[in-house]
Amino acid sequence: MSPIDINGINPVLHVLLEAVVEKQLQDKNPPETKETVERLVKEGFSGHAARAALASLLIPYIFKALKEKEPFNEESFVNRAGAYARKGGV
Repeated sequence: MSPIDINGINPVLHVLLEAVVEKQLQDKNPPETKETVERLVKEGFSGHAARAALASLLIPYIFKALKEKEPFNEESFVNRAGAYARKGGV
């Protein structure tokens, strides 16, 4: 853990991952990102907290892409995001 962290991650990585979620929302791709953010907001999350929750779900996928050179598994991410929203967060 870094001396300064946000939700357990480095603040620079936090900002970058939230930018990825913002881009997904803008592009409506995958559409499940917008649906998940909307469901989390309805359950009481702030917009920022909902986006941050999705950003935290991206971490293992980004790690695999960068470290293990695996392609981004969109289907798995979409399924995980949907499950997260149905549980109202973990």
